[in-house]
Amino acid sequence: MNTENDIREAITSVINSSGRSPFLFLGSGFSRRYALTENWKDLLRYVCHQYSDNEFLYEKYSNEVDSESEYGRNPAIAKLIDRDFTNYALSSDQFTEFRKAHADEIKSGKSLVKIVIAEHLKDTQVESKQEEFSKFKKLSNKLSGVIT
Repeated sequence: MNTENDIREAITSVINSSGRSPFLFLGSGFSRRYALTENWKDLLRYVCHQYSDNEFLYEKYSNEVDSESEYGRNPAIAKLIDRDFTNYALSSDQFTEFRKAHADEIKSGKSLVKIVIAEHLKDTQVESKQEEFSKFKKLSNKLSGVIT
């Protein structure tokens, strides 16, 4: 039976023998746990509420998506929202300041949904879970990057 220490040593050995620093892959659970942010579904609902008063707009999009979508439900729903939100944001007076602030990003083809979500999350504070967070800080100089 492998102990936690055996597993740690095996992982360390593989990483050290590779000659490269690893990437850390983090899902939404990380940001939900440490920053108390919304999950995928709630972030997409947030975007819907930026351009519509329809409280069931997310459900409308969800209904349009096949449950067997190639990338999963939420990416497929996000694609539909992105299309409609972008069309609205590029023409509505409500988003004039947004367009001015993000003109270069918009012209370069960046997703407006991603921009809105990034703005929404930019002032998020990380909840203090000192012991756990200090372990992540120790890892920071041993990683090539973080992918979310």
